[in-house]
Amino acid sequence: MRILAPLNNSAEVEPLLAAGADGFYAGFVSPQWRERYSELAGPNRRAFIDASFTDIDELNAAFSHLQRAGKQLAITLNRAFYSPEQYDLLLADVHNFLALGINAFIVADLELMLRLQEEKLDLRLHLSSLAPTLNANTVAFYQRFGVCRIVLPRSLTTEEIAYVTSTNPGMEFDVFIFGGKCVNIEGYCGFFHLDPNRRWPCVQKFRVLPQSKAAEEVLEAELSWRDCPRYLACGLGVLGKLSVAGVRGLKVVGRGARLENKLKAVRFVKQGLDALDRGEDLTEDEPERYAEAFGRSCSRRLCYYPYESCHD
Repeated sequence: MRILAPLNNSAEVEPLLAAGADGFYAGFVSPQWRERYSELAGPNRRAFIDASFTDIDELNAAFSHLQRAGKQLAITLNRAFYSPEQYDLLLADVHNFLALGINAFIVADLELMLRLQEEKLDLRLHLSSLAPTLNANTVAFYQRFGVCRIVLPRSLTTEEIAYVTSTNPGMEFDVFIFGGKCVNIEGYCGFFHLDPNRRWPCVQKFRVLPQSKAAEEVLEAELSWRDCPRYLACGLGVLGKLSVAGVRGLKVVGRGARLENKLKAVRFVKQGLDALDRGEDLTEDEPERYAEAFGRSCSRRLCYYPYESCHD
């Protein structure tokens, strides 16, 4: 399994490589796009500009460095939908990326997939979790539009992941392994993530008056979620199950995050993979390793697989 790291700028390439990253993903917002639509309506699922490259030469420098290291880069074009006039600019960007040698794109919008298919370009389409693949039939559907790799949504259990992967042996699959856990299913979430301080709408404080006992219990669970440091969410306790399931990529969340946080996360995942290679029992050892790395105890709230890993 490969560690897939988020990239904000070219200066991050070498430190992330040294930390153990095997592949990378990044956003790009061109000057033309910013002038017409601003970063608020950016071409990828980040509305703050420091989460994306903005200069094609810097992107080329980063990609050239990765090529020399034998690593791959995927560009995120994963807005859930675009306005009709935006597609021409998107396709122009894709042609510019291909001219640099970048041919992997993380996408979510079906019309964009159709337009890229019509162009008959030599590229690799990765399906974003913003087009949630919740069952095996979804995989077959998107294969018709050229998708060759899928980022599975955070809500699936390892048993569900294993079923999806085993029934689609010709597809490659990635999962999120560290950071960014959310109470919502990303593909069905309508919140805009605009706050430069990274305080998203789903964790904002607001008053709700429950109308029943059941609603009270749901609200209590929701309120307890808001104070959790989501950027420390972890799924390493099930690395063995993910490996058996045939998962290819382990995504570290963090486009727009500080480099030091990404380095710590990548190193931690690399340590977990090394421990797995040595035959260690991550289910037993991971809580201690987590506490040592991040100075706090892991918990169900911060676990991607809370009922099947370290917390059984």
